[in-house]
Amino acid sequence: MRRNFYVMTALLLLAALLALTHFMRNGRAVVALLAAKKPIHAVFSCDGGRTLDAVFRPAPADSVDLRLGDGRTLSLPRALSADGARYAAPDGSAVFWNKGRSALLTGKVFSSYINCSASE
Repeated sequence: MRRNFYVMTALLLLAALLALTHFMRNGRAVVALLAAKKPIHAVFSCDGGRTLDAVFRPAPADSVDLRLGDGRTLSLPRALSADGARYAAPDGSAVFWNKGRSALLTGKVFSSYINCSASE
C-alpha cells in the first residue's frame, strides 16, 4: 500500500515536470513568470521603424499599458487567448497580442504595429 503511494506520487511529479517543460521555451521564462509580482517593461521595435513601449501589470490589474511611437497611450485589460497573451479593449477598438519576444497591435483608430520584436 505504501509502495503504491510512493509510485503514484513519483508519477504525478514526473507528469507535472513534463507538462511544465512542454509549456516553457526556456528556463528563464518560467522563473520570470513565477517571480513577476512587479510590472514588467518591454520596448518593441516594429515594421516601419515604429516603436511600442509596453508595461505588463500582473494581477489584480492583469493589464498592459502601451505607449505608441506617436505618444498616444492605451491601457488594455487581459482577454482570453488560446496561445500567448492577448489584451483587448472591451469595445474591440484595439487588440495587443504578445508571445515570447514578439508582439502585434491592431486598432480601429490607428494603423497596426506589426512584426514587433522586444529589444534586448
